[in-house]
Amino acid sequence: MKSVGIMLALWGLSTVAVAEPVRHSTRAGTDLLLPLDITTERICWFADQRYSLGARIQQGGSWLVCGPINSQESNGPLAWRPLPQEPSDEAQPGAQIERIQTPR
Repeated sequence: MKSVGIMLALWGLSTVAVAEPVRHSTRAGTDLLLPLDITTERICWFADQRYSLGARIQQGGSWLVCGPINSQESNGPLAWRPLPQEPSDEAQPGAQIERIQTPR
């Protein structure tokens, strides 16, 4: 009976001494971290600010508009394009002009 008790004690100790599996990591390269809100947004960048489709800015003496890179795509990337004619600050009848600054 005494030997059975010793055997049970030794068996109990042997289950406690289980080793953790060894994990080897072999990663090469650099992580690329992109904020999630940028990856799906269609925006144009200017002076570290984001502008949406149709936004207009004056660069030097000419105007640029944020529009699709490829006119055949409706969901492709955007880029700054020259505006065919300069926008007028004078409001047409029934039109409203609103200037806003987009947050970063």
